[in-house]
Amino acid sequence: MLKNKLSILFFTLVSVCFLILDAKPTFAAAEGTLNIHVQSSNAAHPIEGSYFTITGITDPSYFQLVKTDTQGRLSLPLPVGDYTIRQIATTSARENVGISSIGYSRTILAGQTATAEGSALYIGGDYAFVDSPDIVYLNKGDYFDSSIAAQGIRAFNLNFGPVLGTEKKAGGTFFEYYNNVNTAVPGEYISVYLALQNSFSTRTTHVLKVVVLDTPVVAGDVTIKYLDQNGDELIPAQTINGNVGDTFDTSTDQYQLTIDGYSLDTSKLPFNMTGTFTDTPQTVSYVYTKNPVPAGDVTIQYLDQNGIEISPAQTINGNIGDFFDASTDQYQLTIDGYSLDTSKLPFNMTGTFTDTAQIVSYVYTKNPVPAGDITIQYLDQNGKQIHSSQVVSGNIGDILDTLKDTYQLTIEGYSLDFSQLPKNITFNEHTQIISYVYTENSAPSPINSKTNSNTAIVNTSLAPAQAKAQLPKTGESDSPTIKIIEMLFLLILTFFTFIRWKKIAK
Repeated sequence: MLKNKLSILFFTLVSVCFLILDAKPTFAAAEGTLNIHVQSSNAAHPIEGSYFTITGITDPSYFQLVKTDTQGRLSLPLPVGDYTIRQIATTSARENVGISSIGYSRTILAGQTATAEGSALYIGGDYAFVDSPDIVYLNKGDYFDSSIAAQGIRAFNLNFGPVLGTEKKAGGTFFEYYNNVNTAVPGEYISVYLALQNSFSTRTTHVLKVVVLDTPVVAGDVTIKYLDQNGDELIPAQTINGNVGDTFDTSTDQYQLTIDGYSLDTSKLPFNMTGTFTDTPQTVSYVYTKNPVPAGDVTIQYLDQNGIEISPAQTINGNIGDFFDASTDQYQLTIDGYSLDTSKLPFNMTGTFTDTAQIVSYVYTKNPVPAGDITIQYLDQNGKQIHSSQVVSGNIGDILDTLKDTYQLTIEGYSLDFSQLPKNITFNEHTQIISYVYTENSAPSPINSKTNSNTAIVNTSLAPAQAKAQLPKTGESDSPTIKIIEMLFLLILTFFTFIRWKKIAK
C-alpha cells in the first residue's frame, strides 16, 4: 500500500519536471510612451480638453480617444509601433480656439517617449456656438441624431480672423465633424461640430457631451413662467416632469397660454421652449405685453396771469401706463407778446397716462409794450387851465387810477368838483387826455353894521347854529342859491323896518 503511494508521488514529480522543462519563456509586451502638449500660439496658455484619436498603423485594430488635462498635456503608454494622431476638437471649453495642427504620425519605440507638440490659435471674442447645448442625455437603445438641426447647434459668428484684431471677413460654414456615440452601451460619448471661416480657413470646434443612461433617471423639472415686460409674474407657473434624456415641448397651446389683457411677445420667444430633460432644473419663460387701454387725455393749456387762455390748448393721447412729456418745445410754446413764467412751471408737465383726464397749465406773462402818453389837465368850470398839466407814461394794458392823490391836486383858491371826476383809463397805443374840473372858492360877503338913527334897532344876528350853517366852509365858495336867500332876507328886513317906521310917524 505504501509502495503504491510512493510510486504515484514519484510519477507526479517527474511530470511536473517535464512541464517545466517544456515551457517556453514569456516576456512583457514592449511599450513606449506618447506625450502630447497643446497650448495657444498667441495667448501662451495651455489648452484643456483638446481631444485626439490614436489609431494604430502597425495594428489597425488599436484605437483610443483621449484629451488633454488642465495643463494641456496627456501621457499615454502605447505598444511599440506606428500611429496616426488626429486632433478632432481644440477644446471642450466654450472658447473660440482654432485648430492649427490637424494630424501627426509617430513611431513608438520600446522604453522610449515620443512627443507631439501642438499649437492652437486663441481667437477670443463672442463664442461662435453661444446658443448650442453642452450636454444631452439618452436612454439605452435610444436613437441619436448627430445632425446640426437635431441637436440645436448654431454658429452665429463666423467672422473671426486668424489673429485677434485683424480685419474680419464674411462667409463661413459649420457642420458635424466627429461623433462616437453608441446608445447600445451606457456611458459618456462626444459629438463634435466644426465652424469654418472660409476666407481665412480658420476652424473652431464645439464639443457636445452625450450621456447614455442604463436605466431612466428622474430629471430636474422644467418650469414654464409667464412674465410681463418687467419680469413680473402674471399667472402661476406650470411644471413638466420627466426622465433624463426625455424630450419636452412647451411650444404647444397647453403651455403658450392666452392671458386676459396681454399678448404673447413673439419677438422674445425662449430659445429653450423645446429641449431635453437633464439632471438639473430648467426654466422656460414666456414674455407678454400688456394690451393697450386708451387713457384719459392730457390737455395742455396756455394762460395769462389772470387765468385767461391766450392760445388754443393742445391734447396728448395715449394708453394707460404710457409716459408723456409736455416739457418739450412742441408743448412749451412761444406765444407772441408773452413770455413763459418759469416760476410757475406745472409739476405735472411729465407723467404717466391714467384712466382720468389730466390738465397741464403753462402760465405766461404779457410782455410790456410802451403805450401812448396820458395828459392830465386841471381846468375851472369854464374850461380854463388853472394848473400846469401832468404827462403820465405806461404800457399798453396798464390802468391809470384817477382817485390817486398823485393826480388829484390841491390847487389854492379852488376846490375839486367831485361830480365831474374822470373815470379810470387804460393805456393804449394812442395819446389820451383827461381833465380834473375845479370850482373857484368865493370870498364871504361883508355885513353892514351901520343903521339909521331914526330907525329902530333890529337884532340881525343869527343864532350860533344858524350862523354856523350860513358860513361857508374853508375853501368853499358861495353858491347862487345862498346869494338869493341873502337878498330875500334883506328885502324882508327892509320891508318890516319901513312898516314900523311908518307907524311911528303917524
